[in-house]
Amino acid sequence: SIPALEDCRVIYKLYSEADIVFQLMFTPHCLLEKLKPESVEHFMESLRTPMHPTLLAKKMLMLGTMLQRVPTHAGEIASEETYRIVDRLAETAISVVCENNVLLGTLDGLECLILQTVYHANGGNPRLSLLTCRRAITVAQLMGLHRPHDPATIETVDPNSTAVPGFVWFRLVYLERFICLLLGLPSSTHDAKVINDEKTQLYVNSHHIDRLEQVHSAIAAKIIQRNESGSYLFDMDTTHALGQELQVIATTMPPRWWTIPNFTKRHKDPMPIVRNSLNLANQLFHFFLIIELHLPFMLRHSKNGAASSSRMACVDASREVLSRFIAIRNPEGICSIPDAADFFALIATMTLMLAHIDARRRDRGKDILAHQRHTDRDKVEQTLEHMRHGSSKNTDMLSMESADVLKSLLAIEADAAGGSTFTASLSSASTPASASYGGVGEGRSTGDARNVLRLKIPCYGTVIISPDAPPSREPWMPVGRAQHGMVPDSRVPGNLNVASPSVAGPPGGVCPGEGAAFIQNSSGQGGENLQLDPNVGPRWLFELENPRLLGNGIAAGLEDWPFQGVDAAFFDNMIRGFEGGDEFSGASVP
Repeated sequence: SIPALEDCRVIYKLYSEADIVFQLMFTPHCLLEKLKPESVEHFMESLRTPMHPTLLAKKMLMLGTMLQRVPTHAGEIASEETYRIVDRLAETAISVVCENNVLLGTLDGLECLILQTVYHANGGNPRLSLLTCRRAITVAQLMGLHRPHDPATIETVDPNSTAVPGFVWFRLVYLERFICLLLGLPSSTHDAKVINDEKTQLYVNSHHIDRLEQVHSAIAAKIIQRNESGSYLFDMDTTHALGQELQVIATTMPPRWWTIPNFTKRHKDPMPIVRNSLNLANQLFHFFLIIELHLPFMLRHSKNGAASSSRMACVDASREVLSRFIAIRNPEGICSIPDAADFFALIATMTLMLAHIDARRRDRGKDILAHQRHTDRDKVEQTLEHMRHGSSKNTDMLSMESADVLKSLLAIEADAAGGSTFTASLSSASTPASASYGGVGEGRSTGDARNVLRLKIPCYGTVIISPDAPPSREPWMPVGRAQHGMVPDSRVPGNLNVASPSVAGPPGGVCPGEGAAFIQNSSGQGGENLQLDPNVGPRWLFELENPRLLGNGIAAGLEDWPFQGVDAAFFDNMIRGFEGGDEFSGASVP
């Protein structure tokens, strides 16, 4: 499985020393900047040197994750060759080492599992990534990395390794929390101590990026815990405190650190490229955290302005994410930023478009986002273009489906800007492990089903957003699902309606939570409200008539489920925000 000489020549042309350094994720940044970069040629030649199988697998996975994103200037033939090399490298390393418990007793074996986690995440499979990550956490705990330990007791087969055992645990916890946040799942390390020894703490304190990542990891864990709490929707104090923490750490970064790096400049030294790429990736994570922090409150209303602050925080952070996504997919002189950035871009575009759609209903001619509408649409369309043409093979399906969603949201937003009302509904009908969407038609007539966005999410339901179309109307009510019965709001011009399904629940026919919640919108006009039936919690698993579907959710590939649960997490946050009611206590978020 070692690349042949002709394959090596392709790699030499496409990658540089900077790409090699960028893969050294287990080395503290203060040590990373002092390393002498290894040439691609030397790294490739080292694969042919006799070594321990675990060490060889680690090198193969490092190379595989580096090759997952093919530079934009590569030709079609070179791209196909590179993808073939990646598949062969990863499959061999995973089957020989990562799936062999005998070879996982060293720090290098643990690093292989973490690299496999990164490989799945970069390939657009965060669910498989999380499964591997949880296995890595178990191995790390068996090695004692989760508690104070003597680094000398941790075995390694690589005498030249720059990895620090405590920092490997730090990186593993950071990775798991971000994957869980992306998928809307609880973390297995929420109460774990991230740094357990003085040496690791010294390394983290000595570099601003490591300090930023430590705070990001802690805040991600707190957001996950907050989202798992049943009362957070009525108290903004936690959200306010976490927002303050993000602001404080942002002010500690060096001058101009938050500027989007310029990758058009040619650098003979690879380290500036590595530094700029790391900065951009961490900026992306930072603004993603802001979106996740405020998303449940984005479409709500409060008298003290807290919801309005959350709405603007989501909008601004979404713009920042899209600007950086475009920067990632544009230049040639940049390291292989993970393809998980496509998920961040999808969340940011959906957030931005839904904020504009909601603003038409909420502000009644006083829309504060109206001046930015055209520039925001341009940014979303530019993102859509990059998803169509700048995606790697790993995320082709994700990019195509994302493009369909964005086209539908752009059309719906245009209708809303023209004065049309729209309906958002959730159907609980069981869906296969796949996603399908309605197209965007040329017409804008009332009830035009071609302008309907249908997002089918396994174990969640079907989210439907359409302009000026009642939720029970064909053809987007699936045949055979009418027995579930939609419960729509009474339609009022300019009103945002959310319809929830009536589904069979526990014995007695009622799911936890009695009655329906009515939420006044921010227009202040009487009789206008949003109805959501809490008897239908979107987080409940629905009965699957076909037992075969039970086995496809966990390991569903991109062909079966392009969004891998990221879509469910996004709409779950949004809908739970409606469930909480419009009026809630807590401080105003700056």
